[in-house]
Amino acid sequence: MQSDTPTTPSRTILLHASRDALAPMTDVILARLGYSIVVPEAFEGMRAESPALRPDMLLVDEAARATFRSCCSPASTARPAPTAGSSAR
Repeated sequence: MQSDTPTTPSRTILLHASRDALAPMTDVILARLGYSIVVPEAFEGMRAESPALRPDMLLVDEAARATFRSCCSPASTARPAPTAGSSAR
């Protein structure tokens, strides 16, 4: 018989928004699917124990986007947004 809840989350979602931004039961459903939703403060604690740790997904609230500082990807991998008249390749 298979358990409804995995013993250890296999994926980490870093939440840069309030939990109110999620639909009801979202965290419960994702936990059953093996995802763990963590806030930046908790994630920094996890990274103190394992510096190579990276989240599998970032959820950023539109209101928080202006002050968002990614702790997860080096700036060198970020691609600038295409400008008017340029092609996005």
